Order: sequence, then structure tokens, then C-alpha cells
Amino acid sequence: MTAHDALPVGTVIGDFEIRKVLGKGGFGIVYEAYEPPLDRRVALKEYFLQGFSRREGLDVFPRDEESVAMFESGMARFIREARLLSMLNERTRTDGSLVAVYRVFQAHRTAFMAMKLYEGQTLRRVVQADPAIVTEQWLTSLLRRMLDALQALHSLPGENLVHRDVSPDNIVIQPDGTPVLLDFGATRNVTDKMTSLIYKPGYSPIEQYTDAIAQGPWTDLYALCGTAYFAIGGKSPVPAVDRYAGAAFETAAQRGAGRYSQAFLEVIDHGMAVMPEQRYRSAEDMRAALDQVAATTLAPARPASVATSPAAP
Repeated sequence: MTAHDALPVGTVIGDFEIRKVLGKGGFGIVYEAYEPPLDRRVALKEYFLQGFSRREGLDVFPRDEESVAMFESGMARFIREARLLSMLNERTRTDGSLVAVYRVFQAHRTAFMAMKLYEGQTLRRVVQADPAIVTEQWLTSLLRRMLDALQALHSLPGENLVHRDVSPDNIVIQPDGTPVLLDFGATRNVTDKMTSLIYKPGYSPIEQYTDAIAQGPWTDLYALCGTAYFAIGGKSPVPAVDRYAGAAFETAAQRGAGRYSQAFLEVIDHGMAVMPEQRYRSAEDMRAALDQVAATTLAPARPASVATSPAAP
């Protein structure tokens, strides 16, 4: 994806005026936009499938004949993502830890998703800027909120969904300290006969590298615990496939020794077990483990406030 793929500043799409590009990913481009009828700034995500799309003026087309099927299935998935998030916002209570979707619409041969524009920084940037902020209380509070968000996703009736892309780059810490889980572009129904292989080294468990191992809530819990591992030491975990092959790996219990309680670090290591059957099976299970640790070692706390700037959903 190149700079020329993005819509120019000042372009008007429906009710939205493009102000600037916030980010680009495999599934699309996220802009900061202004919606005059409601006098509000929003994050506007445009479907633009990397490697399979091209732009002519404002319109988006498949790159070539061979790209048509992938382009069209990707757009259907993009629209499904928006509707899924809208359902989650309406049916669940997650204390604002799931990205809020205002609406989805199609224009210029592609699709757009208008979302709340979140101020703040990604968890990766927060940790890199101030490692000392990551106390056991702070991280426990963040994990609980993310578990609430994941439980809402996993328990959506009849859907059998997993996020599949939890990472320090997809969690934004708002100015008041509230974390928000972003980017549901990789979310899939894990009962589908064909589940695409989407993975992020260090955060994706082995089942995301193969169709031979079932995915489920435990898949997202591995990624969440990998994210906690990063927060503890500022370094991504060794990729799961390398760990499976016998690569050396410093556990959370080793990495955080002396700075965090052993019981807390063991929760993270349990959630990051290489084999799925050795991990927590649900968000409720992991939350129960955290609650047991907190009952004996911690007082309640929430993530501290951070510097402000728009974040790309």
C-alpha cells in the first residue's frame, strides 16, 4: 500500500470530510474525518485490501481479474466486522473497552466504517514511553477490561467468534486510562470449514499457523497474555512456532521476577502455554485466576492516564 492509495485530504465521502490519514493495514485505510451534520470527529475506515485493490479517482477496484474473488470476499468480511461490532455495542456491557461503531455504508465501489475517534496511545507506545507505569495493579486492571471485551465477543449467541489479532498495537489507552480493543478485521467464526491463516509473530498461538488445530477463546487468551508479557518487559514473546520447535524462551515468571508476584506471572505463563489444551479455556477462567491472585496480593486499580493523540482503530 502506497501513499497514493489514500484519499486526499479534503475529500468528501457521504457525510464525512477526510482530515488526515491515521493508519494503514492489510484490510484498509483509517482516516480522521469530520462529520458536519453531527459536528464531530470520527475515525473513518475505508476497505482497501492490500495487494488486491487499486484506486481510480475515488473508486476502488480489484487489482486484476485474479483479485476479484479475494476483493469481494474481503469486502463482505469488512462489512460483517462493522455489523459485528455494532451488535456487540448494543448487546453487551464492556465499560467502553470495545471500539464503538457509528455506521457502515458503501460508496465508490468500496465500503466505509465510521467509528468513534479514540484519543490516546497504543499500549506499545505507552509501555515504551514509560515502562514504570506497568505495575501489577495497572496490568491486572487492563487485563480484566480486555477479558470483558473478549468475553463479549466469544459469547455472542450463535457466532463462535475469536478476535485473532490481540496485540500491544491493537489496544489503545485513552487519556482517562481506559483501554479499548481495536481492529476486528481478523475476527472469524471458528466453525467455518476454511479459516484463513492470519498470524502476528509473538502474539499468535500455533493454531493460527495451521488449520490442523482448532481455534477458540484460548486463541485470544494466548495473544492477550503475550501482550501482557510485552508490557512486563518491553519485548515481544518468542513466536509460538519457534517455541514449539524448542527455541529458548524466557517465561514471564523469569522475566518479571522481583517486580511482580509469582502468582500473577504464573497466570500469564499459563495463558501462553504452547499447546491449546494447556491454556485457560475461556475469558471467565482467566479472570477467575486473576481474581484469586488479586484477593491475596492487590488492591483494585485502573490504568493510569496517558498522553493524548488520535489512535487508528
